[in-house]
Amino acid sequence: MGAATNRRNQGLHGRFHEPQARLEQFLFELDGDGIDPSREIQDVLTYIHSNLFEPSLSVSALRRELGLRDHNLSTRFRQHVGLGIREYIETLRIRAAQPLLEGELQVYRVAQLVGYTHHESFCRAFRRVVGRAPSERVDHDSDNSDVPK
Repeated sequence: MGAATNRRNQGLHGRFHEPQARLEQFLFELDGDGIDPSREIQDVLTYIHSNLFEPSLSVSALRRELGLRDHNLSTRFRQHVGLGIREYIETLRIRAAQPLLEGELQVYRVAQLVGYTHHESFCRAFRRVVGRAPSERVDHDSDNSDVPK
């Protein structure tokens, strides 16, 4: 009984931690993405990357936590990064979700893991960023270059 139970627990343990490990790897790969911003923009990026999967992450929370009062922050952020702050957060969360959706996790669970409290919001964001619903699986064996991955 002991060996079989141990193997089963390891399997459950691995399945539970695999999504978290993938998300941690995603965040690790964000470091050194080629952006050379000002100190203030770097602080914003650091805060976003550190709190990306927290449901409370928003532009207003970011301003409050970092004590930023600059109304041109979003404009300067867009100049450095190419996206607005909200769009950047959304894009990173969706990019992190994509490999998780290839597994056996339900869409609502992936949404929770990447920081969405409502899976409907996640689905709308996913469609904006990727161009399809998260429940629509992509056939990786086909040669459809127009299908977003």
